Amino acid sequence: MIRGVTAILALGLLLAACDDGTAFPPIGLPADDTAIATESRAGELTRGMTLQDVSLIVGPAIASADNPARVGSTCFSHPYGSPSAPKYLHAEFLGGHLVAASDGHDATCGPGDFSTAG
Repeated sequence: MIRGVTAILALGLLLAACDDGTAFPPIGLPADDTAIATESRAGELTRGMTLQDVSLIVGPAIASADNPARVGSTCFSHPYGSPSAPKYLHAEFLGGHLVAASDGHDATCGPGDFSTAG
């Protein structure tokens, strides 16, 4: 019993030592130009890819919007260009798989940015 309590206390101290008080950064555009892709790379995407597949090619999404007319349809916004004048690739997923992608957008995805109707 004492060994179990000691182990729990040791684990708690170990985990507390790992926390340096640094908070995760908020989602949004990075501060420097090297942190986002310079080109959209939309031509490299194919239907059926997962969000992870897409993110490996074009970089992480910074925003998303659900399609109010179709359950399971979500648009993810992937920035490219410069943080001072970004463009966005919109990647639309249905059931977790890519169904459409387009680039050159001036804003992140919104409810009216879906190719699939309800």
